[in-house]
Amino acid sequence: MSSQLLKNNLTTIRTWAQQNVILSTPEKVNFLHWCDQLDATLDQALRAPLKIGLLGGTGVGKSSIINRLAGKEISVAHNERPYTDKVIVYHHNDLDAMLMDNLPLAIIHKHDRQDISHLILYDFPDYDSLMHEHREMVQQYSCGLDIIVWVASPEKYADQAMIQIMPTLLQSSKNYCFVLNKIDQLSPEDTAQIIGHWNMLLSQSDISDAPIFAVSTLLMDDHQNDSFEPFRKWIFKKRKEHEIIAITQSNIENQINQKTQQLCQQINGQAITDVRNKLDKINSELNTFEKNRQNDILEILTPDAHSAIHGYLAQQTQFLWPVGVAFALVRRLKKISVSNTQKAISQKVPEMFLMSTDRHIHLLQQHTAISENNISLSTAYQDFINRYQDPNQIAPFLGKMSPLQTFFFVMKQWLGLSIPVILFVLYLGGVSNWDISTDTIALRNILPFLFKVIIRLFHPEGLIALVSLLFIELFLCLQLASAWYKRMDRKANMLYSGLSRQVSKQLMASLLESLQPLEDWSKQAQRDCQALYHFSKVG
Repeated sequence: MSSQLLKNNLTTIRTWAQQNVILSTPEKVNFLHWCDQLDATLDQALRAPLKIGLLGGTGVGKSSIINRLAGKEISVAHNERPYTDKVIVYHHNDLDAMLMDNLPLAIIHKHDRQDISHLILYDFPDYDSLMHEHREMVQQYSCGLDIIVWVASPEKYADQAMIQIMPTLLQSSKNYCFVLNKIDQLSPEDTAQIIGHWNMLLSQSDISDAPIFAVSTLLMDDHQNDSFEPFRKWIFKKRKEHEIIAITQSNIENQINQKTQQLCQQINGQAITDVRNKLDKINSELNTFEKNRQNDILEILTPDAHSAIHGYLAQQTQFLWPVGVAFALVRRLKKISVSNTQKAISQKVPEMFLMSTDRHIHLLQQHTAISENNISLSTAYQDFINRYQDPNQIAPFLGKMSPLQTFFFVMKQWLGLSIPVILFVLYLGGVSNWDISTDTIALRNILPFLFKVIIRLFHPEGLIALVSLLFIELFLCLQLASAWYKRMDRKANMLYSGLSRQVSKQLMASLLESLQPLEDWSKQAQRDCQALYHFSKVG
């Protein structure tokens, strides 16, 4: 993979880390720091020396190998080596600043050899020793190596501990080298058989094309037949720039693959899908809740909402005084009748449902990066109830009675109440005996007519006519008031039903707004998972 492609992959995964909603803030910071380190490593590939580490099990002769490479004894090789917890470092005097950061318990050996001034050799403690800290040190500090040399002896080349630790390291297997030490104890046939068997074991672990050297650290008089010489030349080789870049790039590529695969294992995509499915179920339950509560949510908000609507409509109507008194009487009687049959609506029913929903939401938040947000539908419901508790907030949104209906009702009142009065007056004044003409409609004729009406009021027939008039007027007033009340009741029911739907929708919008952060998180988390899985496959 080219440097530019690696940089593009690093940019892609860095952008994902910055924008994703799955990782917590500390995890994002660590991830971005890891990206910066890889970027810096890639940029310094040509300037930094090659760091080569020797790893091996107990008693395989690593100390003898590094002593032979250095040409002098820089590491003690004896039976106590397995209990040595220090890292032996062999480097040129000018490479002090290039050593691994924070490497503990290191024994530093410097040299002036220009032929290997481009190398730093590390001899790590035995990873299979009795000290658990040795294995942890190998896994922690070997990540800074460019090339790993695996050293084995004839009795330990098939050791499973080496096979098991390889996948845990960050280096690409392309940058592995294998050394079979102590071949002076074997015949050439046995050496060839072991190397063949070792190749087979490595291929089963997807490691191929890695060089294998069979060496003996014993000095020989004939250097041309010295088995250690090919390995020494391979280690001390002055590699070209493109080889150094290829080594660094393959290690970084392997680290990116390992990191994305770890993230894919860490991020439970099925759990995020379950969150999405459970949220869909909660939304479905909320829709059912809205339909069930549509007819009574307004009564929960304002128990006297129906009367408030009636009162608001009545205030817009012009009543003649007698009809107004009759209308007030009808309203009072209707209100008593309704109050005796109306069932009390409990506010606890929706509260209990929403509290149960909150428990489900709380369980979902335990598995998400949005857990710091306190999502509570029951709290949102209570806030909504408190905000719209005042009945006066309802009336301005109801609309008004039709002006034309109001006008005709006023005319109806005048006609209904005035016609009986006119007939009553004409009856008492004896209008049937009049010869109605233009000359008779004069003040001198009207005054005697009115005087006659007043006089007849004190006669029996006048009193009977007056009582009849009062009963007729009372009947008409009640009839007009009742008819208008029915008209207003139909309009009030229509307004009440519409207002109930409006209030339930506002309540639903308020509940969904409280649930929106978790909705947004689940959708973005699904997209982030898909992006990460896609990158892990094609990256």
